[in-house]
Amino acid sequence: MKNEFSWDPPTMLRLRAPMGLGMTTLDRSVFSRTFNLAAASIRDQRHIAKYKNRLTADCLIINRPVFKFLRPHPDGKLAAAGRKCLLLREDVRPDGSSSLGSENGTRC
Repeated sequence: MKNEFSWDPPTMLRLRAPMGLGMTTLDRSVFSRTFNLAAASIRDQRHIAKYKNRLTADCLIINRPVFKFLRPHPDGKLAAAGRKCLLLREDVRPDGSSSLGSENGTRC
């Protein structure tokens, strides 16, 4: 019996630029996204775990796949000194005007 199905690996694995988006070459900037987030600055590195656990319990830390919530401080001098920031959810505003945490009944 002759096999009617054939598999050609080089043809199957060939990737092309997304023509539906009008590209002839792959432009990675089309697939990137910018987030404006509030962050909690941590003064002492020894307390990062304590603050992370508390903010996680209150569902305030950003929860996205393949997204690191612990980042260096945006100020270059403070980042060089080892200061870190915990990135918060998108709906938490830096001015503190939004309702925060489990006090409002919010769950992750």
